[in-house]
Amino acid sequence: HEIGCHAREHNLFTAEEENYFNVRDCRSWMRDLGLRAGSGFVAPRGMWNFALNRALAKEGIEYTSDFGYCVYGLPFYPYDHGRRMAVKQIPVDPFSAERAYAKAEEEGTLLPDEYVADRFCQAVRRQYELGMPIVLYSHPQYFGRLAEKTFPRLMEELAGRKIWHATMAELNNWWTLRDGTEYSACWTEEAGLLLEGALPEGVRIKVWRGGEADVGRGI
Repeated sequence: HEIGCHAREHNLFTAEEENYFNVRDCRSWMRDLGLRAGSGFVAPRGMWNFALNRALAKEGIEYTSDFGYCVYGLPFYPYDHGRRMAVKQIPVDPFSAERAYAKAEEEGTLLPDEYVADRFCQAVRRQYELGMPIVLYSHPQYFGRLAEKTFPRLMEELAGRKIWHATMAELNNWWTLRDGTEYSACWTEEAGLLLEGALPEGVRIKVWRGGEADVGRGI
């Protein structure tokens, strides 16, 4: 388990200073309780703005996952007026058990017992087929009651698939390593594809030729 910060007040502010104090005070509260505040963050209600990103950087946060800003996809760094910001986004699947239950209550219907597990498994299959990260989320309010049945279903769905099971911190650290990799590629008729550079452990280059991939460690 990793414990991250979700802000003191469940709100996003327009000003950088307000966002900073909202994040800082929450992390200070965690430290007072003896809880190690990790390097991750998730904004209240998944909201995001540039002021929040700057406030997170000031507080030493390395990554955040805000479905109000982006969903699915690969981790990336937002840009502000052409300048890359310091805090990366790790996109998530926007579905949550809590919103599904709230919608069902508003419509006067009931969710089938296996609905959440089915929805998560569908997301796993879709993202796997696309070769993209699978990051699911929910809150303990409703999902906590479903976890005992849902997690075994997810493990069955993942079994046999070549998927790296990583924590958010591990994914963040690997993407930072990948982002810092420097190499060059050029093509000539005489030599074909030439790759130059040094790859750190854990980072590979995949070259596609006629639909098949050749994977290299360092060149």
